[in-house]
Amino acid sequence: MPPLLEVRQLVKRFGAMTVTASVDLTIERGEIHAVIGPNGAGKTTLMSQIAGEIKPDEGTILFEEADITSLAAHARAALGIARMFQITRVFPASTVLENVMLAHLSTRGHGFRFWKNVHTDRDSRSAAISFLQRVGLESRQETPAGTLSHGEQRQLEVAMVLAGDPKVLLLDEPTAGMGPEETARMVALLSGIKGQQSLLLVEHDMQTVYQLADRVTVMVYGRTLASGTVEEIRRNEAVREAYLGDEKGQEERDA
Repeated sequence: MPPLLEVRQLVKRFGAMTVTASVDLTIERGEIHAVIGPNGAGKTTLMSQIAGEIKPDEGTILFEEADITSLAAHARAALGIARMFQITRVFPASTVLENVMLAHLSTRGHGFRFWKNVHTDRDSRSAAISFLQRVGLESRQETPAGTLSHGEQRQLEVAMVLAGDPKVLLLDEPTAGMGPEETARMVALLSGIKGQQSLLLVEHDMQTVYQLADRVTVMVYGRTLASGTVEEIRRNEAVREAYLGDEKGQEERDA
């Protein structure tokens, strides 16, 4: 079966700087694929090109075997490509339930009428509650979103993204700014999604990557250094030298 999403030889330049240099990447159906690398490696720019927010200078992006390289971001979203950004994006004055209902209604062709329908659409209310159950926020549904903790707001964002019934989720640093308990909850949440939707995950926390990822792609200076399973990446000498450092030695010292 062909990959759900495939990136071929993607190039993006900003002036004289090449931010992604002939990047290849595939996302299989139902897998979690992590992209790691040092700051400035081109990870977020790659995500933005896949989402349609930045146009590549060269290369091709295929989604379900169709060329979507020239499609705008909203057209890709309609096909089932959803993105969750590093910076939290919720409606702080609206309740948790209203946030998810708005996300659900906005994907059903209501246009601007979804603001009017948010308190009356029973189907969307029922659907929103089911998404809140999936992310563990059902008991917080009447809470103003702006009063949630950072970790809870990230959980809410996942519910809002899921409300659009995406085929692939692009997650940019989903555990950024979280403490250990919040990170553990997010890992558990994303583990529960695994197999139902495909996830492309940019993440600096390597323990999160090790717990979640089926495959890992390592980027350095805009290029793909290596791609493989978690164990293949951990054993890769070039990856260890360029990014992971003396991780193996540290593990041996800690044992």
